[in-house]
Order: sequence, then C-alpha cells, then structure tokens
Amino acid sequence: MIQDHPTVTSRFAKAVVGLSIVAVLFVLWLAYFMFMLSPVATSGEGLQLSLDPNVTIIPVQDMNPNDLIPPFTIRRGDSFTAIAEGLEKQALIRSAHFFKLYAFVAGSAEKLKPGLYTLSPASSSLEILRELVVGPGQEVSVLIREGDTLSQIEERLADFGVLDAGALSKLSLTDPITEIRSGSSTSTSTTPASLKERYPFLSRAESLEGFLFPDTYRFFFDSEPVDVAEVLLSHFEKKVAPLIPSERPINWNEIPVLRRGIFTINDIISVASMIEREVPDSEERRIVADVIYKRLQLGMPLQIDATVDYAKENGTEFDTYENPGLPPGPISNPGTDAIEAALNPRISPYLYYLSDPETDATIFARD
Repeated sequence: MIQDHPTVTSRFAKAVVGLSIVAVLFVLWLAYFMFMLSPVATSGEGLQLSLDPNVTIIPVQDMNPNDLIPPFTIRRGDSFTAIAEGLEKQALIRSAHFFKLYAFVAGSAEKLKPGLYTLSPASSSLEILRELVVGPGQEVSVLIREGDTLSQIEERLADFGVLDAGALSKLSLTDPITEIRSGSSTSTSTTPASLKERYPFLSRAESLEGFLFPDTYRFFFDSEPVDVAEVLLSHFEKKVAPLIPSERPINWNEIPVLRRGIFTINDIISVASMIEREVPDSEERRIVADVIYKRLQLGMPLQIDATVDYAKENGTEFDTYENPGLPPGPISNPGTDAIEAALNPRISPYLYYLSDPETDATIFARD
C-alpha cells in the first residue's frame, strides 16, 4: 500500500508555525522579564511600604527617601541571594529571582560592595544593581542616643557599614594605638602609647562603655575601629570637661561632688549611666543622684534595677542587688543631663526611690 508523505511545503509551514510560537513565547517572556526588572513605583504611582493592606499608599513624589525608606545595608559576607531577597522584602525590586538572573547574566553578581545605600523604589532593578556595583557614598550619619549601651552602639555602627559588630569591644585600652591601627609595632609615630594615655579619663575604665558621648556623628564606611573610638572619645572630652567643677588641667580621678565626697570620672559616669536608664526627669535625676551617693556613704546596697538587666549580658559583678558599692563601670552611655545630675546632686532627706512604670514619675521615701 502506498503511504502519503508530507510535502516539503507543509513541513516548512509547520516549522514556521512552530518557530513563530517559540518567538511569541520568547517575546512574551522577555516582556515579562523586563517588567520584573522595572521600578516598583514610578513618580506617578504610590508605594506601599508594608505588606499590611491597611497601610496608606504614599505617592513617590511626596516621599522623602531618607525618612520613609529605611536604608539598605550590605554587610561583608552577605550572600548574593540574601541581598536580592532583602531588596525584594524591602519593596525595592519586584523579584529577587529575576534580579539574580539578570545579575548573573551581566556578570555583576560577585561585584556588589558592602555598605549602606539609600535606594529608591522608582529605580529599576538595573539601576539598583548598578548602584550596588559602584558602591555606597563615602560618609554615613549615625545617631547615638542617650542611654545606649556599647553593644547597641556597635550594632548600629555595623548596620551602617561603619564597623564590624563588636569591633569597639575588642579594642584594647592599653595597647599602643599604632599597633591597634596597623597591627605593627614598627611605626615611628609620636602618637601616645595607648587610648588610656591619650584620654586620661579612661585611666580607671575597663571598656569604652559610658565614654561614647550621645550625639549624631558622620563616619566613613568601613572605618578603622580605633579611628571611630577616637572621634567618640574626643567628643566626650569636649562635652564633659566644661562640666567638671575643678581646676585646669582636670584631675579626672579627683572630682568633687557637693557634700558627698571626691570621686573618679569612672564613678561619676557610672552614677550618670544608672540615672540615664532609671529616671527621665531632670530634677528627679538630681535627687536620685543624691540618694545613690548617700547609700554609698552609709554602705547600703544601691539595688538599682537597671544594673540587673545589664548584668544579664555583661556579668553579675554589675548587679547592685548582689554586690555592694558601684558597679565596676558604667552600664550605658549617658548624655549631658544625666552627667550634670551626677555632678550636682540635689541634697535631700531621701534614701529610697521607686519609678512608677505607668507615669514615669519617681516616688521618694526617707525610710
């Protein structure tokens, strides 16, 4: 029996149809691919900064990116997948998958630089990728708040790409500064031998806790830890030295406190750091300072709640319920108001105080 065979023309027609379908699918996929790389929001649209559908959608042109869009941070060691997923989670790109695909094709996946970025949802994925390859700006602004602990400050500096987490805690206060900075002792620099020598108020300190003055600072990305420490310590000296009621040059280990004795700056800052965490009102802080000094004079335990919380992560020696006297050092980094209260206590008949958690008021008692 003779079988019919497709003609060359019919085969060609089928091939054309097949190729056309492939081409259409490719064009559709390419269009979808480009859409997924397009900006999340344009100047005429709005951006919802939360997955909560009840959150108000804000027009991009009305937004201040520095206030409303949190900075995007790439830390050393972050994987490219983690970076892409972070961009998607922060609503800066439409799709982590397509962002990764484009970056791998473009050869940029391994070229992203650590740092802090201010990115816009009105930028395309291609523009955002280009920014991450070029790198962040040279300086970042970092706020240190009154009452922040050393670990909180380190965490914030790490978030902004200034330092690795824990870098300030690892600094030696007694090693030569040139060795800390370069890892070498061959430097001929005339820099004082150590942080304690350069900053005499650290002579009794065991760490930088308490001496990182609260303020807004500008730091370079990926700074040397010792350089950051020197900026903070110099600012502490500039702000605190005028508050000390003594002759110049200041003897940081013999500071008079009215009717309560002579104290070191480590003692003063320790008192101020507890006040900063316990009492918000300026006048009540001065009374609490007097209560602390009187209890020290009488040999009574201080029993300050803020030290208990601090001791949980920094050692039981800071617990003023368990140990007599002052803790070995400050438990936070106090601001001017708390330091002034510690230097100028308001003489009172009180020996006890209690903070009302609902009103923030402080209740005092004689016995």
